[in-house]
Amino acid sequence: MDNNNQEFEMQAKWSDKSTKFKPLFFINLILECSSINANGKVQYEGFQYLENRGLLRSMILFDGKEYLSPKTEDDIFNAGLDSFVLTSKLNDLNLPTALLASINIKLKAYLSKNKTTFLIASSISTNGKLPLSKFTNNGIEIKFHQSGIPKKFSSRKQYEKLWKNSVPHTPPEFAGVVVKIEARTPDDAMHAAIEEVDFLRGILSFFANPTMSMSLGGVQHKGINRIRLGGLHSVHSEDGAVVTEQFWYEPDYASRAPYTFKQNDLKHIALNIRKIIRRIDKIKGGAKIRDGIIRYVRALDETDNDHLIIKLWGALEATVGESDKGDVIIKRCSYLYKQHEFVRQILEISKVYRNRNVHGSHSSNLANQIGHHLHSIFTHLIFFYVGSKDLVSVSEANSFLDSPLSSGDLERKIFLLKKASRFRSGT
Repeated sequence: MDNNNQEFEMQAKWSDKSTKFKPLFFINLILECSSINANGKVQYEGFQYLENRGLLRSMILFDGKEYLSPKTEDDIFNAGLDSFVLTSKLNDLNLPTALLASINIKLKAYLSKNKTTFLIASSISTNGKLPLSKFTNNGIEIKFHQSGIPKKFSSRKQYEKLWKNSVPHTPPEFAGVVVKIEARTPDDAMHAAIEEVDFLRGILSFFANPTMSMSLGGVQHKGINRIRLGGLHSVHSEDGAVVTEQFWYEPDYASRAPYTFKQNDLKHIALNIRKIIRRIDKIKGGAKIRDGIIRYVRALDETDNDHLIIKLWGALEATVGESDKGDVIIKRCSYLYKQHEFVRQILEISKVYRNRNVHGSHSSNLANQIGHHLHSIFTHLIFFYVGSKDLVSVSEANSFLDSPLSSGDLERKIFLLKKASRFRSGT
């Protein structure tokens, strides 16, 4: 596939997560420890350079529709930085602007490279028939194999001697997952495949995960998700041969009984999955919902309930919040419920617990219960976004969630909006 004529839909930019970032500070520190050697190449002195480079890298975002692995982004950043340093030694430049331009030149060159078709082989903790056996989204094809990973990928066996976990990475009762994808490198292929599988796995989890689970024997440490990825992921060519000596793995992988969907529910769930994805693709700002679902499913993989709460709160922030203010998240999420004060209190408790845990390592046996509440609230939020077809954007949906609670305040707001409309139209 030739991509030389494609319109590039990705760029590097300075992060807007903080108005107090000062990239020039770190640029000057890097320039101070850099020089050009006799071969005309940039060289750096001292270990502090690595720290400064890492901090500067954290201020750069790669924004767009391409799937680039963290490794690829780092390589592009490093190449752009080297080129920038070389040029800045010879010219008087607007340093932050020049660095960004240098990185984007390297990014454009990388995106001009041809793509190759890769197959990603993995497994998923389901047993029996799934609602979907095949699904294609964003040009990425996902196939589920009820009988396990196809024999075509038997070359994966070469990784057995490298697998150190006592739990089998691919239990025989797990379904196989094969992802077909076009990418420039195995790293990019794996990154994109797992993102897409986790997005679909997150939606499947809406219909599989329990809304509540009570433990009578103390703290539970198994996580909420019933649908997990297998332990080992491998990259293959189209004939099934492995393309690299390395494999990818789940760092906190542990044994998990496979989940079986009720066969009578399969058609209904499949229909809803397709509706959810079509709605996310259509609604303006749908990328926020997609990102939130991926964060959600990865949060529920956590076996540590405290980490689960921190990550689940992050999923809510990424989806519903246009700021990092917890009060905004609590107001919008609780607005969805008739028992809004009850849900508001749950969210307040969750916020305080999350903050105490982050700042003071506070932990409690209630963590599992809080995690289940947040999981239920997040699911309800997503169903609101995808079910409100008369709302054209996530921002518009959030404006609706910011509406007054009392009917009197609502009527007053309607009166003022009508008055403003008449005023603007001159009637």
